[in-house]
Amino acid sequence: MTTKVIIPGAAAIMLLCSLPAGAQTVVRERVVTEPTVPAATTTTTTVAPVEAAGTITEFAPDTVVLRTQETAAPVRYSVAKTIEYVDDTGAPVTREVIKTGMPVTVRYIKEGDRMVVNRVIVHRATTVAPEAVTTQKTTTTTTTTDDRKEHRRDRDKDKD
Repeated sequence: MTTKVIIPGAAAIMLLCSLPAGAQTVVRERVVTEPTVPAATTTTTTVAPVEAAGTITEFAPDTVVLRTQETAAPVRYSVAKTIEYVDDTGAPVTREVIKTGMPVTVRYIKEGDRMVVNRVIVHRATTVAPEAVTTQKTTTTTTTTDDRKEHRRDRDKDKD
């Protein structure tokens, strides 16, 4: 019986002796990639700004009310957080120059029920050139004659 125990023990010792000293263990990795889920598609709708020209009837920090030729009633616009004020040439102007009654063009974007202004173009007030004024100076000379003298003469002539 002792031979049966010796044989498996001897085989284990031989196996351990057959491995070189400092042997490395090889680990094999298997990378499993899962099928990718398509990313959610986002649709971006770009809304082109619309312009409206008219005269300011009310101007507040958050509102611009404009009377246009196209509409009978004034139209109320909301003011965007970032708004640009420029003149006809595109040069920036301060908000303080804008007054009620000024001709302007507003550029706005429709957001739901609101029309949000992001640019105000201030126009110079158009003045009608005065028509050429012709000044005519009239001088009237009045000559007064003394009718009594003439009547006397006539009377004298009658006597003769």
